[in-house]
Amino acid sequence: MLLNNKFKILFVVTIIAIAFVVVINYLPVHPQLISTKHKDSDVVTVAHENVEQPVHDNAQFITSTTEKHLLLAKQNRLKDMLSSCEKNNIEAQYSFIEKKLSNIAIALQNSDKLKARFNSTIITGTITDKNRSALFDYVVEKPYDKVAYKSALKECDKHINLPQCKSTLFSLNNMPDTQNAATLLDIASIALKQGNEEKAHLAIELAAKTANFNEYFFEYIQRSQEIIASNAFIGFNQSLIISIGRAAAVPSSFSTIFKFCKDSHNVSDILVDACGKIGEVMEHHSHSYISQALGQALQENYFRQTNNQKALEQTQQRRKRLNNAYNTSLFNQVSQLIQFDEKLARLWLTTGLALGESQSQDIIIKEIDTLIENPDYSPCQITFH
Repeated sequence: MLLNNKFKILFVVTIIAIAFVVVINYLPVHPQLISTKHKDSDVVTVAHENVEQPVHDNAQFITSTTEKHLLLAKQNRLKDMLSSCEKNNIEAQYSFIEKKLSNIAIALQNSDKLKARFNSTIITGTITDKNRSALFDYVVEKPYDKVAYKSALKECDKHINLPQCKSTLFSLNNMPDTQNAATLLDIASIALKQGNEEKAHLAIELAAKTANFNEYFFEYIQRSQEIIASNAFIGFNQSLIISIGRAAAVPSSFSTIFKFCKDSHNVSDILVDACGKIGEVMEHHSHSYISQALGQALQENYFRQTNNQKALEQTQQRRKRLNNAYNTSLFNQVSQLIQFDEKLARLWLTTGLALGESQSQDIIIKEIDTLIENPDYSPCQITFH
């Protein structure tokens, strides 16, 4: 299967897996969910009665028999399109591109230009001892570059004892976007790991008062795509697919916040409420599905802490709908088409930057509804240079 191991729908599969593993891991375990507990062990086996079973076909939500047949015909048409694309053996080409990018990154690391050295971190998608200084030096020179700033925060969350991570550059007063809850939570996570509870609590309280949650997922993809395409001289689709993989692999710092919020009732009622409010911000104002799911998980935790059963059940229903939206044949087939059709790929990125992942997918699906009516349409436009 084309790109089965490395690139196939990384922006869907990776996000789903991370989202719901974290959701399950950080929601409190209740007695009715425990099926067995070994006397001599802390291992608890959980029967996930409240975790919805995957829905493999969104025809389950269509009541009309005619609509079901139309949906099935659409899925079969998309399947045929993808089958014709997959006859092109391009996985070896991607392997070649990765080797090419590795050589380019080495050359950029040795450049006397700071921007080139910073670009090497984007091309490889990893921070090493060799290119770490380039990242932090670039942030000092360009403190309002949100993608670079976010990358530096992620690096500090992994390596809290780096001297650069204690810089005033990462104070709450010097953020490039003071109204972005995602960045505030990154700073809170670092502060918690560094033992600076006052700073962490303040960042969490500030995050709860915002109405924006942008992880710069699409901004990172756009920056990566542009850098890779201009340096490796490859097409838009190839550079986009690789960039999606790079973005999906960026580690999240939210686990620290989730652990904190799970136990926030031991700290103060103000922080309990702040965690619940952050969940609302993540669900309704984030740019990615994973943050929506994590926001719902935070709210479920909050409603359990405050014994609000009605709100808990309503949030669980919303999570069920989000889960169902992912687990559809049509959704996955549409996502795969983006690998081949450059027009669709560009539309996905442009709308994602402007509107976020959820609305971007809706727009792509509507566009494909029109395209598949054309018997001459073929998405297999991908070419290699």
